[in-house]
Amino acid sequence: LLQNRVLAVINEGRKGFRECIDRLKDMITEEQITIVKKGKDGITLNNYVNFIGDTNNWNILEISPTDRRFVWLECNNEYCGNKEYFDTLADDCKNDEVLSAFYHYLLEEVDDENIDFQKTRPITAIYKKLQRGNLANPIKFMLEFSNEISDKYHKYNGKEYYTIKCENLYLEYKSFCYNNK
Repeated sequence: LLQNRVLAVINEGRKGFRECIDRLKDMITEEQITIVKKGKDGITLNNYVNFIGDTNNWNILEISPTDRRFVWLECNNEYCGNKEYFDTLADDCKNDEVLSAFYHYLLEEVDDENIDFQKTRPITAIYKKLQRGNLANPIKFMLEFSNEISDKYHKYNGKEYYTIKCENLYLEYKSFCYNNK
């Protein structure tokens, strides 16, 4: 299905999607892909595939702190149920003049020569929330714990510190795990 494609849409991703995320990451960044048809030798082709996904499900991807591949956008419901708006949009998408104008706009007006997607992609609030939600539990705990005690820091030799007994820290962590399931 990916042979000679420039766009693939992953419609309604689900939690099971996490199981194939490493393969998807490879397909996003590899310059070539190998296509193996049943009973045939594989052929290697240039990889032009870009992926777009849509879902109503929460947190289907594990977005790591070092991620450099994904953009996560959250849509609003402003036009939800607005049949007239979407009928007009669908008609415009079928209109050759509109398609030509959009194509020429991208070709002539959008400067894509020096775009480094990994450095300039939008990092949205929902992306940050998902990224933080996928941190390991001890890290999530330490972030939350440090926020809770921020007004309890003491200064010593110009540096801020906070002391807590190991057993109390452990009890705080157990409570965090219980409260966050």
